[in-house]
Amino acid sequence: MTKIRRIKGSPDAPYQVVFVDQQGHLLVALTEWYRVRSGQGPTSTRDTYLTCLLSFFTFLSEKGCAWNAAPEQLRPALIDFYRERLGCLIRPDRGRERIEVLPTRDTPLQESTLQVLRSALRDFYLVMKDERLYAFPNPLTSETLMHLKCLHEQAIVNAGAPDHAGIRGETHQRSRRLPTAFIRYPKAREWEPDLRKELADVRAGIHAVLDAMMESRDLSCREKIILELLRNTGARLHELVLLTVGGYRNQGIAGQAQVISKGSLGREIKTIYFVHHPKVMQLLAHYLEHVRPGWDTQRRKRLSGLESGEPLFLTERGTAYSVKSFYYHWYKHAPRFRSLCPVTFSPHDIRHLFITAAPDLRRGHRLF
Repeated sequence: MTKIRRIKGSPDAPYQVVFVDQQGHLLVALTEWYRVRSGQGPTSTRDTYLTCLLSFFTFLSEKGCAWNAAPEQLRPALIDFYRERLGCLIRPDRGRERIEVLPTRDTPLQESTLQVLRSALRDFYLVMKDERLYAFPNPLTSETLMHLKCLHEQAIVNAGAPDHAGIRGETHQRSRRLPTAFIRYPKAREWEPDLRKELADVRAGIHAVLDAMMESRDLSCREKIILELLRNTGARLHELVLLTVGGYRNQGIAGQAQVISKGSLGREIKTIYFVHHPKVMQLLAHYLEHVRPGWDTQRRKRLSGLESGEPLFLTERGTAYSVKSFYYHWYKHAPRFRSLCPVTFSPHDIRHLFITAAPDLRRGHRLF
């Protein structure tokens, strides 16, 4: 059980949440990570990562190990955490400066949750390094494997060429998959698509459901925009939901926007394109002219009067739209049209419609 308490501050305070240990001492690192993470990515991801970090911080406190210790001091505590608290079997791989973690019958977590735990720990130390609060290399990354990866990339024929040039000795995707993590899960499998959802009848059924939802008067213009962007850009759901005013304005370039992509740490570095989809353009124009001003607490009607960091999509109460809000409307309306598709699908499957069905449209654009 965690012995760390969460204390809420006032809405206008620099830190809306602070964390203290059992003795009442402020946990600066965890508080700062939570503050930074509040402006980066989905709230659900931050809260999931926080649950993992609370358990790890409690264990460090019991072991008397500082979170900002050097990697050679933190890694033994990390191994003990997996072995003692999670009941995992540890296999050292000293030649490659990493360990293999295998769950046992005593492990209270599923393999997928162990993956999330590793991501949370890695994310915490990435943020701490970016904030200059951690002075050492990321303890969740093997320096030996990082060096080997750099040497491998240097040896690739035409290493600087893009994939679509057809002259690079290895695809960028394969290069990125070279292992660099200190913790490895041998049994973890890569994501594989549901082949049933790749069949023509299923794809046609998904389009039929989306078309019916577009025609429905019960569905808000805001949800229709998100669904059309999912179908026509291949962007992730949270990238669209968290679209900012500045990202939509995109320095005055119409028909495209800058979104916060996975792993960008809150930076709008990914471009989505919808200039060739008039339905998306029409829905966005209607939303910005007639819907959003009515939900804006200040009743601002012009996009030019909004700050770049403000959310483009709002709730009816004038607060920032969220992935949770979208799913509320999805589960409320989508079941009425389920009979139009031979299988049940999710908003994430809509994104894969675009990725699998429109490779030519993606050529030259970075989607991942």
